[in-house]
Amino acid sequence: MKKSFVTEMMQTVVDNGFTWVREQGFEWFENTLRDVMNISAKVCRDKELLSDFWTELGDFFDILEAPRQAAIAYKKAVKYDKENAYPAEELEKMEDEVNDGLTLREKAATRMECRELLAKGDAQSALKLLKDDPSKKALLLKASCYSFLGKTDKALKCWEALELKKGNIRLSQRDWFYLSSSLLENTNFWRIQSKIINRAKGHFPSHKSLTDEHGDTLQPGTRKKAICAFHIARLEFDYDALMKLYKKYPDWKELREAINELSAPGSSRGAE
Repeated sequence: MKKSFVTEMMQTVVDNGFTWVREQGFEWFENTLRDVMNISAKVCRDKELLSDFWTELGDFFDILEAPRQAAIAYKKAVKYDKENAYPAEELEKMEDEVNDGLTLREKAATRMECRELLAKGDAQSALKLLKDDPSKKALLLKASCYSFLGKTDKALKCWEALELKKGNIRLSQRDWFYLSSSLLENTNFWRIQSKIINRAKGHFPSHKSLTDEHGDTLQPGTRKKAICAFHIARLEFDYDALMKLYKKYPDWKELREAINELSAPGSSRGAE
């Protein structure tokens, strides 16, 4: 990995922030950013950049609910710039959270350990700890682990089991971060999402062009249904379903792109 690439990637993380890191997904993180993290101190001599880079990673691990990994990142940020108050303050918060974790009940403590293992890239060890926990929180973690390991069918079974559970389902940014490209391109996954929409609380990814156009007028449930319908239609090459959505959301960029792709000359699945 070239020095120029490492420093450019570090600057990209700093410029775009931890939310952008999460949006790239775990595959990019493990295949690209993990290596950048490991060699950043060896190739970068800009202490301010190093501090800012690790601060963003601390924030990133925080949203993954992995306080130990967040604390490690914040410590590095403080090391490279002791005048930067923010990572020092966040480090203190994360250390308190780690200490609070010592008083958690057994299953909650185990799930916390699993989140830490996942954040370190050790999904296999995390799975072993979860085997006897049938809770909704554990099913989400298991789905993340199987997705991380490339076991799409097993990840889908976890989502199917989750669908059968009663009550609300709280989805976090972590649950979406660990979705593999294989799952995101799987019609069954989006069908499950469409079935649990009314019970799913918390984070649900959106499309900027959709939210920018409709803003507060688009209710969360309606937005989620539209996104699920869009993914199902594009994956099934359903031109009519896409056009039906287009009548409601003509400025939705990704929707227009999917329609254009299907209707392009030479497309084997174009509109008849």
